[in-house]
Amino acid sequence: MEAEPILAVLEEILLLSRQMLDDAKAGTWPEFLALNDRRQEKIDWLMTQSWPADDWSPSEREKGAVSLAELLRYNSDIGKIAGDWHAELRTILTQARISSRISNTYAGNAK
Repeated sequence: MEAEPILAVLEEILLLSRQMLDDAKAGTWPEFLALNDRRQEKIDWLMTQSWPADDWSPSEREKGAVSLAELLRYNSDIGKIAGDWHAELRTILTQARISSRISNTYAGNAK
């Protein structure tokens, strides 16, 4: 496959990743999830391609490698923030379940 379409999609993925990281930092999770869906479609397409091809120039290969390294950094940063958010949600849900059980216990005793 020619380098241009692959490198263009890599740039799109990086742009979406930057936006996702900004959304994660801001806690705007609905926007984050919408961007993730768009980004995943591009990643899925990229994974169906064979690259780099033998006819890629050294500079195209370098650009692809740099883009992949940058994408891995974004994924790591996003994963950290999203993991923290997930842990916070788990705590909130656990507390809500405990509160609900206590409420149900006392409501049952009031009858």
